[in-house]
Parts: sequence; structure tokens; C-alpha cells
Amino acid sequence: MLFGGASFMAWQHFRDVRRSAPTAVQPAPGAQREVAGVTAAPTVEQMLEKERRERAQQIVAWRAVSAASRERVAELEGVLQALNAKVDAIQKAPAAVPMRAARDEAADTARIARKSAEAAKAAVAIDVAALPIESVSAQAMNLTGFSRGVVVVGNQKLAVGQSLQQGESIIAIDPESRSIVTNRRIINVTN
Repeated sequence: MLFGGASFMAWQHFRDVRRSAPTAVQPAPGAQREVAGVTAAPTVEQMLEKERRERAQQIVAWRAVSAASRERVAELEGVLQALNAKVDAIQKAPAAVPMRAARDEAADTARIARKSAEAAKAAVAIDVAALPIESVSAQAMNLTGFSRGVVVVGNQKLAVGQSLQQGESIIAIDPESRSIVTNRRIINVTN
């Protein structure tokens, strides 16, 4: 019983001392802790927030690629309809009418159709989820304007399908989110 009483008194004393001891100030949630000038590893919340931002940028890129693909398909359908109309006109023309101008027009239209088809194939072949996301300032890119399907870099207008840099072609441009999707990366343009 003496041992039980002493144990109870020790427990009571420990509890009272612990209550009266000053508590350390808890850091704000999401704040990084510094130990001797070295920042601690990012918290789970920070990692999740970064992952959410990247996924949001990928979703924007998917939508931009989808919109660009729809535009290319619509353009291709229009070119093919024009080509079919020209071929029909050539076939219905009397044999005495010279066909050189009509053939040249049909050949030009076919070239445009091939170019549109190649751009559509390139857009479909891109796996947006596998592209790295880069944030670049507009000043660093010398970017002066954004519009649907066109970006102005310096004094040069670049459209979907054109080359942004050597070996890097533009797949989609989204002026709302200020994103450029290329065959190599997703560029999130910041101010």
C-alpha cells in the first residue's frame, strides 16, 4: 500500500509539472520549419498542393489539345470539301476547256489538306500526361501576345503546327490559362 500511495503521488506530481510547463509555439500549418538555416522537407500538404497544380495544368493542356484537334479536323473537312468540289468541276468540264488552272488549284488544296492532316496526326500522337510542366515568365520568352491558336513571340506570330524552337512544334495554345502545349513540354506562361 505504501508503494501504491507513492506511485499515485508521483503520478500526481508529474501531471501538475507537465501542466505548468510552458508549451512551445506551434508553427502555422503549411509553414516550413528551419533548423540551423536548413529548411525541412516539404509537408504532405505542400506536396499535394503541388500535385494539384500540376494536374490542373495538365487538364488545361488536354483541353487545349482537344480544342486544337477539333479545329484541325474542321479545317481538314473544309479543305477536303473544297477539293472534292474542284475535282467534280474538273470532271464535269467539257473536254475543250483547258484544265491546267483547275489542276493547279486542286494540287494546292491537296497540299493544304496534307499539311492539316500531318498536324492533326502530330497532335493525336502526343501523350499530354507524360509531358513535363514548366513555368516560364512572359518576359523570359519575349512573349508579347496570346490569342486562340496564335502566340506572339517578339515580333513573330507563331500558330499551332509551327516550330517554337528547333525540334519543338506547337500543338495547342490556350490564351485563357496562358499555356502553350508543344510536342516536348507544357509551358505555363506567368506574368
